[in-house]
Amino acid sequence: AVFIDDLAAFPITSGNTASGTGVRGIGIAGGGLTGTNRWNKPGPDFPYFLNGELALNDGALWIVDPGVALRTENQRVLVHGTLKAIGTAADPISFASRKAIPAPGDWKGIYIGPNASLSELCHVVVSHAGQDNLGFIRGAYRFSSLFVDASSPVIDHLTLLQSRNHGLELYGSGSAINTATFSDCGGYAMVLSAASRARLTEGRFINNG
Repeated sequence: AVFIDDLAAFPITSGNTASGTGVRGIGIAGGGLTGTNRWNKPGPDFPYFLNGELALNDGALWIVDPGVALRTENQRVLVHGTLKAIGTAADPISFASRKAIPAPGDWKGIYIGPNASLSELCHVVVSHAGQDNLGFIRGAYRFSSLFVDASSPVIDHLTLLQSRNHGLELYGSGSAINTATFSDCGGYAMVLSAASRARLTEGRFINNG
């Protein structure tokens, strides 16, 4: 329906609908986010389709409104700045596959870097990621849907589904994880390394490796 090739000219949209064939949503070329960015919900069942790697640059702010759906394939999302992805129980934020019939490993996942400790992921769903691989990070290739690297973002009401490999990996992180569901991950639901001292409350683990 809509295509954006310049993230600096990102529009504010609402109340949109799409039907029939073609791309039923907003296509995004990918690239780097700088400054302050807000992605609002364009409409019911009107996702953002990410066609290239998306990087939130160091010092930048990315606000994702409740109900936003980001769909991609073979790509990754890199968070070096501050991500405020704060959904609600009634209107969660989702990062998922863009395929008509999604499968584990359709896309790579989300990396949260050392300068992203002010980030918040609340009522967020991450599904069908864990493709080989998220990148060569801290001396090794990483295979997790969500990798937190030496930072401690707020993680509250996270749902992580159908990762091809691991679900959430924490490297040197002290994040407090409140109310999380890990389901159908091909690897471990959670991996903690590099003296991570995370706090997990009300975690649910279902059919993981």
